Amino acid sequence: MLTIQEAATKENVTKAAIYLAVRKGKLKSKKVKGRWMIKEKDLIEYIENKWNRNLSVYNGEPLFNPSKGELSVNSVADTLGVKPQAIYHRLRAGIINGFRKGSSWVIRKCDLNNYSYNKYHRTGLFSNKDLLNEKNELYAKIEAKYGE
Repeated sequence: MLTIQEAATKENVTKAAIYLAVRKGKLKSKKVKGRWMIKEKDLIEYIENKWNRNLSVYNGEPLFNPSKGELSVNSVADTLGVKPQAIYHRLRAGIINGFRKGSSWVIRKCDLNNYSYNKYHRTGLFSNKDLLNEKNELYAKIEAKYGE
């Protein structure tokens, strides 16, 4: 039997996330001497059945489909080395083009390439070798991660 804190540590989430899963009935638990306790097998079952955004579908199609060049905010943030919140800001400001599928933002690979092109060309600093190297590294990252 695990306490809420032990379950949170094991799953690498906050105690509040575990309490929420318990309150919503997604994670089985029981009170023992005034403390919520979770069986190890119930935690494993919860982890295995937990919702995964990458496997989500919208109108019968995958929400994100890298083979079609449709990327998630998190994967773009990871590629660019920034936090997802920075990508949301750029989407809302129109700096990166994207579209919504349901409530989720989807960014096409071509829009990511346009963003990286504009990032380096709108400044007009072509002669700066550091910027040129940074641009080439970003293009290489995008191609390595998402291909043609």
